Amino acid sequence: MKLLTRIATAMIFCCAAPAAQRASDYQDAKRLAKENASDIVVLVIGSDWNQPSRRYATAWNDAAFVSSLPPQTILLCWDKQESPDEAAKACALKNKECPAAVRSIPGLALIDKDGRLVGSRNGAQELGDPSMLVRHIKSLVAIREQRDACWKRAEQIQGVKRAEALGQGLDIMGQRLGHAKAYDPVLQEIKKADPDDKSGYVGKYQFPGADLAPHVLSTYAQKKLFSEGENYLLQWHRNSRLDAEQRQHLQAARFCLYQNWPEKQAMVRKALEDLRDVDPKSIMGQSAARYLEHLFPPLTYEGGWKPSHLNGQRSSWKMDVTRQISEKRNYALTFQYQSGGDALVIHGTKLMDRQGELSVDEHAGSTGHQNKENTYRFSLKRRPVGQVWLHTEVSAGTRNDSAGTFLIETAQ
Repeated sequence: MKLLTRIATAMIFCCAAPAAQRASDYQDAKRLAKENASDIVVLVIGSDWNQPSRRYATAWNDAAFVSSLPPQTILLCWDKQESPDEAAKACALKNKECPAAVRSIPGLALIDKDGRLVGSRNGAQELGDPSMLVRHIKSLVAIREQRDACWKRAEQIQGVKRAEALGQGLDIMGQRLGHAKAYDPVLQEIKKADPDDKSGYVGKYQFPGADLAPHVLSTYAQKKLFSEGENYLLQWHRNSRLDAEQRQHLQAARFCLYQNWPEKQAMVRKALEDLRDVDPKSIMGQSAARYLEHLFPPLTYEGGWKPSHLNGQRSSWKMDVTRQISEKRNYALTFQYQSGGDALVIHGTKLMDRQGELSVDEHAGSTGHQNKENTYRFSLKRRPVGQVWLHTEVSAGTRNDSAGTFLIETAQ
C-alpha cells in the first residue's frame, strides 16, 4: 500500500512539473512557453566561426543537462552562423524576434513566459566552464522568481509602497526597462501609483543616461544658462534611487557644465574626481582617472607646480622627494616662480618619512616677480626610512595662477 502511494505521488509530481523541453526556433519556444507558463532559456552560439561555442553546444545537447534543469523550462539553441545553409536561414527568420540580446557569443539568456528578457550571461569568460550552464540558468530563474515575488506583493498594496515594490522588481533584473523597453508598462504602473515620484523610481527609470551630458551642453551650457543647468542636475542628484552607472553619467554632465562655466572652473576637477570615485574600477571610472592625470597632472619634483595644483584660498601639498633626500645631512629647498599672474606664498614646510617628522622649516616665504625668503632649510638628525614626503601649504592670490619649479640641494 505504501509503495502504491509513493508511485501515485510521483506520478502527480511528474504531471505537475514536466521536464524541460527543446524548441526548434523562437516561434516554437513562444508557443510552448505560453502553453506551459514556462521560462525560455536561449543559448546563443556561432558554430561555424566561434570556437568556444562548440563546447557549450556539446554540453547543451547532453541528455543529463536537461534533467538537471528546473521543470517546465523551454530550451532554444540559436546558432548565428556566418555561412548558413537554407535551413539555417529559415530558422534565423523565425528567431529574428527573439529578445536574447547577449553582448558577446557564446551567450545565455532567460526570457519569461511573456517574451521579456530577464537577464543574460555574456561570453565564455563570464559563462565559465560549460558545466556551469545549469548553475547560470538556475541563478537567472531565481532572479525572475524574486522579481515576480515583488510584483505579486505590489498587487496587494497601493500608492508609494506599490511603486516601490514594482521598482524593486525592476531593480532585481538590473537591465533598466529591458530589451526594446519591454518593461515600460511596469513604469507606467509606477507612475500611476506614485505620480509625484516620492519613491524615486520614475526618475530612476527615466534617467537620460549617456544622453544627459549632451542635453546639458545644448540646453544650458551653450546658451550660458549655467545656474539653470546646475539646478537641473541637482534635481537628479537628489534622487537616491540612481545606481552607480547613472551617478557617473550625472557627474560627467556636471563636468561638461563646469568646464564651460568660467566662474565654476574650480569645480571641474571635483566633478571628475566624483565620477571616478563612484566606481574606480568601471570603464567610466578609469577614463575619469586618466583624464584627471591629463588635465591635473600630479605634483612632482621634476614637473614643478602649475595652476592646476592650486585649489581655493590655501592648498595642501604632499610631494615625494625620496630620490632627492636620502641621507643624514643638511638640505636646502628653493621654490622658484616661472610664470603666471600670481606669486606663490609658502606657509612653512616639513619633511616626513615612515617614522614621522624628519625636519621642519616653518617660516613664511614667497616667490614671484620678486622673491622673499623662498629657500627652506632642513637639517636631518637621522637617515630617512622609506619614502620621504615634503608637506607644505601654499596660496597664490585669488586666481591661483602660478607656475614654477623646485630645487633641492645639499647644504653645509
